[in-house]
Amino acid sequence: MALLGYTSGTTGAAKAAMLSHRNLLAMAAGVTEVDPLHESDEIFSFLPFAWVGEQLLSVAIALHVGATVSFPEEPETLREDLREIGPHVMIAPPRFWEAMCSEYQVKIDDAGFLKRAATRAALAIGARVAAGRNGRAPASLARRALYGVAYLLAFRAMLDKLGLSRVRYAYAGGAPLGTEIFQFFRALGLNLKQVYGQTETSGICVLHPDSEVRAETVGKPTPGTRIRISDDGEVLVSSESVFVGYYKNPDATRNALDDGWLRTGDAGLVDDEGHLVVIDRLQDVLRLADGSRFSAALIENKLKFSPYIREAVVIGEDRPHVVALVQIDMGNVGNWAEANRLPFTTFKDLSHKQEVSALIAEAVARVNEGLPAVARSADSPCSTRSSTPTMTS
Repeated sequence: MALLGYTSGTTGAAKAAMLSHRNLLAMAAGVTEVDPLHESDEIFSFLPFAWVGEQLLSVAIALHVGATVSFPEEPETLREDLREIGPHVMIAPPRFWEAMCSEYQVKIDDAGFLKRAATRAALAIGARVAAGRNGRAPASLARRALYGVAYLLAFRAMLDKLGLSRVRYAYAGGAPLGTEIFQFFRALGLNLKQVYGQTETSGICVLHPDSEVRAETVGKPTPGTRIRISDDGEVLVSSESVFVGYYKNPDATRNALDDGWLRTGDAGLVDDEGHLVVIDRLQDVLRLADGSRFSAALIENKLKFSPYIREAVVIGEDRPHVVALVQIDMGNVGNWAEANRLPFTTFKDLSHKQEVSALIAEAVARVNEGLPAVARSADSPCSTRSSTPTMTS
């Protein structure tokens, strides 16, 4: 046994997963076979080591390839240190990428008309070129040339300011990343990938190959990993990276392991191209009153793409339609209010402004347009389609 990796405890009491050296080496070998790393590469370690994502990158993979691991001096200097080090690979949870995206969007909104229009046009070009890199709607020569100009004039400086200019592989793990945020960074030219794995799989076991990065999936199984879907829709994993068992908890071990297959507790499917699509935690897939299924996490991530929404909680179990509780981002909404000469005093005062309700309603309406019909909210005073969505104060 190499280490005890504690689960997050989101579905019960935290358990200590026993991970062996063989488990960690198998995971490191599988990931680096898809995304090769070298001794000359820099890894930026800034996340808690209690998270298996940091263990897999800053310990297992770093030792496997002999890469250099650097640490920020203080939490307060993280962003400055990130830019100074200029890592080649990094992993972070969705909140990290959401914060960066929100910061950039606010700067776009605060820019002058010409700069704002030019940046949005550049992002549109970047999105089309990014899709072309994956073999879908290949970009024309003219569009690639335009992207080159956009990268030189806008994207390169932004990636450098964020400390991401040298990153070859960037991973989002730990929870689903909103499609819009994922596509935003891909449009900037950052090779951001969603990954899938658990503490019990020693970290990453599903990963996008560079030529098949798709926002709606988490990729394909890494070499040596097998994935199948049970009759009730649960994702099952078999690999040398699957853990030994739970420390001093034989009952939980028996429930998790079935003839060499790990029961992940996640609902998902494998598409025709071999990509894994994770819907949600099996127990968190909700049903409306008519029996239709939907994922609250999917809608919440789409809502949080707006720089004006900090948090969102979606409910709808046994209800006739989906509803959302939205918390505004005090900093970004406050800046918007000042720019629009909207006076306010406290967070509660700001969140109750009709103008702010209308601002959030616009973001909610955009989300509704991109959702499956079953997940769209109905017209009601508290629904996400309403012009006055419910907001926390």
